[in-house]
Amino acid sequence: MAAALFSGISLYLSGKREERRWRRDALLNTYQRFIELSFERSFKTVLGIRVRRGIEPGDLDDLRQEESELHLEYDSLFTRIRLLGNGDVVHASETLHTSDQELVQLGLRSDAPTTDSDSDTFEMSASEIAKRKRPCLTPQGQLSDSSRQAPIDDVFWGTSATE
Repeated sequence: MAAALFSGISLYLSGKREERRWRRDALLNTYQRFIELSFERSFKTVLGIRVRRGIEPGDLDDLRQEESELHLEYDSLFTRIRLLGNGDVVHASETLHTSDQELVQLGLRSDAPTTDSDSDTFEMSASEIAKRKRPCLTPQGQLSDSSRQAPIDDVFWGTSATE
């Protein structure tokens, strides 16, 4: 009887460890791709400014379409982060998203050729946005603890995910 009870408890604890590992790994992979997409979107905005400036040949509509496709995946990952991440990770992701949206507005939302002043404004804004983004790129180990703090009920065990 005691052996069966011990075996059941051991199985329960093993399942909890596996679930935590899955949550941590899923969140880490999601956040990594989220950051990669952030860099890709920023690159599209820089290309947009360069095209508008006449420095580089290209089509703004193509760049906007490419950025829009990246944004679709980005939003999907953002939802997953909200489901799996703790408050600090979600906040870092929201900050990153807001910063990326500001760059998209500056770089891709106008067809007007850029002036020296526009380019200077973009460079200053991009620099400020990069400073705001930096802490989001290194959430200081928050991802490793987020599986314990995920705001999702544990559907497998019927208990809170914060246990």
